[in-house]
Amino acid sequence: MDRRQATTCILLLIVLLGNFASAADDDYCWEEYNDSALCFGFVCKAECWMNSKLEYAGTKPTVKGYKCTGSKLKHRCHCYYCVPWSN
Repeated sequence: MDRRQATTCILLLIVLLGNFASAADDDYCWEEYNDSALCFGFVCKAECWMNSKLEYAGTKPTVKGYKCTGSKLKHRCHCYYCVPWSN
C-alpha cells in the first residue's frame, strides 16, 4: 500500500467512525428503491412522498432525498427517508 492509499484509508476511517456522541441526536434514516418503467425527478419525488404517507404512516418519516438510476429499459427510484429517534 503506497502513501496515498494509506492516507485515503485513514481519512475514510476517521469519517466513518466520526463522533458517536453526536450520532445519538441524529435521525434514523434508511434508503429504499422501487423499480419503474420510467423515472423522472418529479415522478420519483411524488412516489417517495406517497410511500412515506401511505406505507409508513405510523412512523411519519420525511423524505430527505430521492434520485433516479438505471438504464433505458429498467429504472429505479431511490428514496431516502428519516424519522427522529424519539418516535
